[in-house]
Amino acid sequence: MTSNLKSGEKTLFEFINGPVELNETKYPPNQENCTNKTNTTEINPGPSNITITNVTQPLIIIPGSTPKCNERWDYKLKGRNWECLCAEGTEQSPIDLPPKNQATISPIKPIFEYEVVSSTQDNIETIDRVNEANSEEGTDNSVKLRYHNGAIKIQSVDIGKAVLIDGSYYTAEEIQFHTPSEHTIAGQRFDMEMQVIHYGKSKGDIAKQVVLSFLFKKTAGKYNKFIDSLDFYSLPNPNDNVRELYNDIFVPNVFYSSDEEQVVIMKPFSFYSYEGSLTFPPCTQRTKHFIASEPIELSSTAISLFKEALRKPDSVDEKGNIVSESNPVRENYRETQPLNEREVFIYDHKKYDCPQFTKKPKKAEPYGHYEKRVRDVTQFVYVDAKEPTGIPGAFVVTESEAKSLQEKKQDIIEEIRN
Repeated sequence: MTSNLKSGEKTLFEFINGPVELNETKYPPNQENCTNKTNTTEINPGPSNITITNVTQPLIIIPGSTPKCNERWDYKLKGRNWECLCAEGTEQSPIDLPPKNQATISPIKPIFEYEVVSSTQDNIETIDRVNEANSEEGTDNSVKLRYHNGAIKIQSVDIGKAVLIDGSYYTAEEIQFHTPSEHTIAGQRFDMEMQVIHYGKSKGDIAKQVVLSFLFKKTAGKYNKFIDSLDFYSLPNPNDNVRELYNDIFVPNVFYSSDEEQVVIMKPFSFYSYEGSLTFPPCTQRTKHFIASEPIELSSTAISLFKEALRKPDSVDEKGNIVSESNPVRENYRETQPLNEREVFIYDHKKYDCPQFTKKPKKAEPYGHYEKRVRDVTQFVYVDAKEPTGIPGAFVVTESEAKSLQEKKQDIIEEIRN
């Protein structure tokens, strides 16, 4: 290793561990003006030499303590007052995503694999240990819905994993909900965003994160299998910040409506990707974001209840008066950040993977049969049984014959009416 030190210079290590350097300057005897004053006592020079010794010691600078950044941060100003890396970083999130046709096409897709998280699972210890909640029975580490740092969260070490194209490995340990969404698409902000946060586990990736996000938009009468499993009618809030999970949760269920059959795989989906940061303090960069490009439909009731859970519930004082929180925070999103020439990619699953599919429900086979009775007017009667009725003049016919004649009769009736 080459050194940039000039001749005579020493490193700090050499100063600390080496001997004290003495620089001596000698003056000849009987030199005029060679007077040494100590405490106003004048000493006249004599015939001997006078030696002045300068002692040079290393200068060690010990930094003092600095104020902590974002000690009491919240979403009241949408992150505009956050400090340190949140304010100074050049690769911050969230961002305004471009339309699909303006993003860079990419064939690269990570592997997302998720596990069923049991509602009775316990002994969970996540990176930030948020799951620890003291109770009368002791420390509670079980998987629950929690209100923490202004957001509804679920935390567990067994949610799932993500493996990127370079082989880096990340485990999903946290799910957060933001109302409205943090990421926008072509300037449009959606009603809610669900973020699955993964933390690096492979060598060299410990300080990195992967975030998979799903955007939701209000649609009347639409219920989601994942959101329904959270019992959104009873969400935690700032006063009561822990709620039990009564159902198992499974991230791939987010692509399915409540009336669809149980699924065992992750549906193919298109997504944006870019390099950014965590969207909350400390706003750690070296974070890879993946955002599903198609918003998911969700009932306005569910979205409204997630938003309502962000404020303190009304209470009643000693005089019976209703006390409401002044200036409640009902939105927990950070404003979009400058792109700073970062590239945004789009993966189209229809082009590189397989088209999105929905399993059609099986058609119910009729239990009974149709019978035909020959009369002056032919009439078809559906019989809810396997065996013929035995009615005189009636006999079993096919479903197509029965329905085709009924359709012809209906056409004749329509012609007469017209």
